[in-house]
Amino acid sequence: LRRRAAEIELGAGRRFRVVALGPGFLNVHTCAGDPWRTDNVVAQLPDGAVVESTREAHGGAWICHDGGGWSIRAYDRHEFLVPVD
Repeated sequence: LRRRAAEIELGAGRRFRVVALGPGFLNVHTCAGDPWRTDNVVAQLPDGAVVESTREAHGGAWICHDGGGWSIRAYDRHEFLVPVD
C-alpha cells in the first residue's frame, strides 16, 4: 500500500489523451529530456490515443506511461498530453 501511495505521489494512475499536431503522432522516448532527440525514440502514439501514467518528471513536463516510455506533456504552448476526466 505504501509503494502504491508513493507511485501516486510521483504521478502514477492518471490518464492522458494524445493531441498531436495536425494528422500526426507523439514520440515515445526511453528517457525524459530533450523532445527533439530522436536516437532514443522507441514508439509513436497516434493522435487520440489514451495512455496511463506511471510517473512524471521535470515538474510534470514529461510523463512516463504504459505506451512504452516517456513523452513530453506540453511544448511551445501546445499540450500534447491532455488529462482525461
